Amino acid sequence: MTNDAESKTPRRRLERTTSAQVIKSILLLACIPLLFTSTDVRACPVDLFQSFPDTQGENGFYAYGYASATNTYWLLSDAGSYGFDRPEEPRWGNPAVVRDDKWLNWLGEPWIFFSPSGTLSNSGSPEDAVLAYVVPQTAYYQLSGTFFDYPGSAYGIDAYIKENGTLLYSTYLASGASQDFVLGPTVFQAGDTVYFGVGALNSYYFSEYNDWGYLKGQMDITPYQAVDSPEPAGSLLLGTGLLVLGWRARRTKGVTA
Repeated sequence: MTNDAESKTPRRRLERTTSAQVIKSILLLACIPLLFTSTDVRACPVDLFQSFPDTQGENGFYAYGYASATNTYWLLSDAGSYGFDRPEEPRWGNPAVVRDDKWLNWLGEPWIFFSPSGTLSNSGSPEDAVLAYVVPQTAYYQLSGTFFDYPGSAYGIDAYIKENGTLLYSTYLASGASQDFVLGPTVFQAGDTVYFGVGALNSYYFSEYNDWGYLKGQMDITPYQAVDSPEPAGSLLLGTGLLVLGWRARRTKGVTA
């Protein structure tokens, strides 16, 4: 009896050692996908200037005139290469959104030009000039860039960013002033709309006073699921490891008893 017990002792030790090694290996394999999930996620940048549409809807972007009094967005007409306004009204008397290098190139830099309208130049109904982006997928979005007011501006501009009807950012800029912004990361749902706008300030606001706004910046998009959800394979391996660990603990307890 003594010899049998002594001969079984090394075997049990070997079994325990082997089982422990197996469990450690399983747990290690389970952690590998989790590590890649948290660290190997890259943001995809969307440059506003480079992605500016040549036609409405290109790259998910649209140009609007926005009447705050009625909360109404009016889709602007294609006015040529990378520019939008209303052909039925004088160009400088209606909202316009253009890629500056294709029309004016007054600043010599990659800016988007906004010309809102006021009561004296748009039949008594002031409208903001707005560039909108329709979110293609649910993800984390970080918005960063700069608003700038033309140096010859008389009254300044009111610049803002909205997500659907929610105001995310707003600032007043006097003549020649600029303001940087960084928003997020924030989760936007697929189908949401992000609005970059330059607004009419009062009844005297119209483009003849050179109250023109400029915008440049980008959106950094990080996949939502990649950040929040562990890989299915990692979860499966982790669960298997825990089950084996529990089973082994019960077996060991039974043998000891």
